[in-house]
Amino acid sequence: MVTPVVTPALPSCVLREAYCSRAEFLAKVTGCDTTSLVPGGNTAANTAALDGILREASGEVDAICNQVLAATQQVQAGRYRYRSDGRVWVPLDQTPVVSVDAVSLGASPGELTALTDLSGVWLGRKSVHVPTSALSASTGLSDGGWLYAQVTYTAGWANTTLAATTLVSATSLTVTDAVGIVPGLSLRIYDGVSTEQVVVASSYAAGATTVPLAAAMASAHTTAGVAISAMPEAVRKATRLLAAASIKRRGSEAVVLGAVSDEPVRKVGGEPGMSADRAAAEELLRTFKRTA
Repeated sequence: MVTPVVTPALPSCVLREAYCSRAEFLAKVTGCDTTSLVPGGNTAANTAALDGILREASGEVDAICNQVLAATQQVQAGRYRYRSDGRVWVPLDQTPVVSVDAVSLGASPGELTALTDLSGVWLGRKSVHVPTSALSASTGLSDGGWLYAQVTYTAGWANTTLAATTLVSATSLTVTDAVGIVPGLSLRIYDGVSTEQVVVASSYAAGATTVPLAAAMASAHTTAGVAISAMPEAVRKATRLLAAASIKRRGSEAVVLGAVSDEPVRKVGGEPGMSADRAAAEELLRTFKRTA
């Protein structure tokens, strides 16, 4: 039996948290009735339905932008030409690029050498320049030749939740997911009147869910699960608008009965503002779309 060859560049598209929390959505004036999302449903059922709508809206944001906006770890792999300055230029599909986490180079796919020092890597907005100095002379490099490269990198905005409550003046917080969090990153804690901005301390170790802060927090955060994000406000607003459009579309659906001999017909119209919400969301997301 032939063993299949699996691409090293498997895309990471798992949506961990919605781009707008339930609390954020309910705090805004959206013109939506969220108390009857499930016909005959109780509060718990409607709450679960709203959470699902927000996740669907977040997925729609990604579809409109042709990329995952939440921070994910990606792998770019291929055959690239290296230049006379001793570097390989590797274009990266996902943006914004947060960090390069691992690099391997080689003359063939089965002979990749992992770089143990990434200090010489230059990270651009949509590409990474990798020095070939780590390769042995036996690799046979020559000007204008080709190399295989595999780059593991993190792209997108950190988007997570608070895993544990915090006290006033706390100098660290605990998150459920640390992907995309790096030293110096500004994070916003979305907690109603206690909403605040914090900055990740320079001592933060990548991947740790306990995040030290550059300055003490101004407020206590007594509810685990509140949103913590570096996601641009335009993206969060677009998510709210798409969720609102979805709810309004649900509210506009009706089963219409004609004559007694007719079959029931589901008529889909549109509540006021539904099309405007969607158009406004797409306009907000215009600058976040991935282009070839």
